[in-house]
Amino acid sequence: MPRSIDVPSVLTVVPVQNTTSSNIDWIYSDSIQLSTPPLVGYFFLECYDVDGNVFYTDEMYRSANTGTIYNALVATCPWLRDSLDVWNGRHYRFTEDGIDFTLYFRGIKGPMAQFKIHTSLDTTK
Repeated sequence: MPRSIDVPSVLTVVPVQNTTSSNIDWIYSDSIQLSTPPLVGYFFLECYDVDGNVFYTDEMYRSANTGTIYNALVATCPWLRDSLDVWNGRHYRFTEDGIDFTLYFRGIKGPMAQFKIHTSLDTTK
């Protein structure tokens, strides 16, 4: 049967301070999009590549879904194919109240500027 030892197993304990740290940079858009319901008309997206070049999607109707957004971005920026997921956001249930999408990027090698949404340039739509 094992027996416990009758003397301390460690005579000296030397505490050693051990710290780790990391930095996280949060980059926020310099502008906030505010809309007043009801949301009407068409919009287009402004997107960038890692070299800072700007691209613009074709115009989309306000009821655009995640597939429409994805296809428009990939048609404009083919390098986003297989590097982008578009999901519905949680804020708006009906497109009359607003639109809300979340873009997830994978495997992008470098920083990209904030994507932006713009109202249609054609006010007759």
